[in-house]
Amino acid sequence: MKKAIIVTDLGYGDAGKGSMVDFLARDAHSPLVVRHNGGPQAAHNVVTSDGRHHTFAQFGSASFVPGSRTHLSRFMLVNPFNLMAEAEHLVKLGELDILDRITIDRDALVITPWHIAANRIRELVRAGGRHGSCGQGIGETKFDSIHFPEFTLTVGDLTNPALVRRKLAWVQNLKQIQLQEILEDLPAVEQSQKELEVLESSELIDLVADYYRGFAATVTIVDGSALATVAEAADLTLFEGAQAVLLDEDYGFHPYTTWSVTTQANALTLLSEIDYRYPVKRLGLTRAYMVRHGAGPFVSEEHELSVQVPDYHNGNNDWQHGFRVGHLDFVALRYALAANGPVDELAITNLDRLTDSDGWSYVDGYQLPETHATSPYFTGVKNGIASGIRVGPQNQRDYQEAITKVLFETKPVFSGSIPTDQEQFLELIEEKLDTSVGYISAGMTANEKKRRHHNQPGQS
Repeated sequence: MKKAIIVTDLGYGDAGKGSMVDFLARDAHSPLVVRHNGGPQAAHNVVTSDGRHHTFAQFGSASFVPGSRTHLSRFMLVNPFNLMAEAEHLVKLGELDILDRITIDRDALVITPWHIAANRIRELVRAGGRHGSCGQGIGETKFDSIHFPEFTLTVGDLTNPALVRRKLAWVQNLKQIQLQEILEDLPAVEQSQKELEVLESSELIDLVADYYRGFAATVTIVDGSALATVAEAADLTLFEGAQAVLLDEDYGFHPYTTWSVTTQANALTLLSEIDYRYPVKRLGLTRAYMVRHGAGPFVSEEHELSVQVPDYHNGNNDWQHGFRVGHLDFVALRYALAANGPVDELAITNLDRLTDSDGWSYVDGYQLPETHATSPYFTGVKNGIASGIRVGPQNQRDYQEAITKVLFETKPVFSGSIPTDQEQFLELIEEKLDTSVGYISAGMTANEKKRRHHNQPGQS
């Protein structure tokens, strides 16, 4: 029986979406992975039982599964340079036909080197007030697509070299104008000089245009109707989300968010558009504890946990900086479920990492600052302690910014220690989130994941 599964991270990211997609696809004969948000800033790590490791960004995380395909929907942002570099690594790992197994919607936006340079320059100017950007030009590209759609480059444009050159010249000129006022505040560091060289290069347009022409001749570019065809051919269609609900452009805690719809909304839109008539499962992921990579509010964070439980594949980098660890936060997760929409089941990952510390607790309330003891942004407030965060209206950045300011001053209310018995722990999660736990993961490979209460991995 054909089916679809929407995989959504309910936290701040890094919950294991990639490895879960790889696991779910393992017992499918012709799995399809649809990427429905984000772009090359995704970093979904998959480790196979034979020791291969790849960090998936633009290819679907089921790419190690024989017969699998990837479709990049119109909601994706594509960086051709990064995609080809990723393909090269996958070829080295044995996936020789990887470029034959990907289709790209012609309306997907293209991130140019000038978008990336502008993004990085803005972060460098912010210095200690960085927003936690990945430095991949996502926000710059999305901004242009909203305010200057006629000049925004799409994947379909890449088949027209003359049009590409005109749009690239326009993007470079726009970024030079937009950044003019802040360049005087750019710190005199090596990274600044690298980004300025990209911003001002007179030769780069021809080099990039030529590369894009080769890219367009290499990949399969399709229109939106193609999704119905590839989904019909797949026995399992996996909608692989990127980033996470608490970073959503509308419901995340602004400005520490991504320019992307990180909820299941885009996936549901695509399914509706192709009139998908098979069963759909909505799966919400969270680690057995909370993590956040980069700046922003993180109520349950504990520095000692960040030291004791370093991540296997995430660490400090030039843009996001530190990888942060905190206790399981039911207030944040309930908010994520409310913003995302209900899920059918939960997947709990990184259960094996709980043994790396004996100090795990869980948060089931927020101690609000005295100035916000009756805040309209929180629910279930009693004696200054809130049990929930109120979901505000869509596209209301002021509302989200107000919540963010309060969260920075908010203290966690610990309700107890995490049960040492795994089944009791999972039952606690089900009780607090009113959703059943259907999958558990205690390691990086597919062999270390299982369908809870079922004998067959991945069985529905």
